[in-house]
Amino acid sequence: MIPSSRSPRSSEAGATLVEMLVVLAILAVVAGIAWPMHARFLSGRILPSTTDRLVSILQSVRAEAIRSGREAIVSMHIGQRVVVTEGRPTQQIPPDVAITLITSRAENRGGAVSSIRFHPDGRSSGAEILLEHRGRTSRIIVERSIGGIRVVAQ
Repeated sequence: MIPSSRSPRSSEAGATLVEMLVVLAILAVVAGIAWPMHARFLSGRILPSTTDRLVSILQSVRAEAIRSGREAIVSMHIGQRVVVTEGRPTQQIPPDVAITLITSRAENRGGAVSSIRFHPDGRSSGAEILLEHRGRTSRIIVERSIGGIRVVAQ
């Protein structure tokens, strides 16, 4: 008897090209179904994450004013869609989030740039920030007398 170089299972090892194409087709269908749901989920997180980021900036600047005993300022450049604070990186506001900043007249510098000033005793110049994305609105209120920061989702 002459030994065969093929083992009895060699024809069963691995996957055929057809089997691989079927698996790829199934993966494509699943990805096609999952991707729009994932995109909607991410889109739904834009407003809450922008609101959270702005609240965090405001709270840290207020805390810095109290800690250092000096006034601290948050400037918002509405046209450029950026938030600027001293000693911190500039924060970009997502392009599809509409923003309106209502501050005291003294803190409004030419319409396109407005500021929120925090004093060493915790008070602030007061402001209201309205954020809107796809019909949903978030309102951040910076209280004047105590400098408190709160969010009102609408």
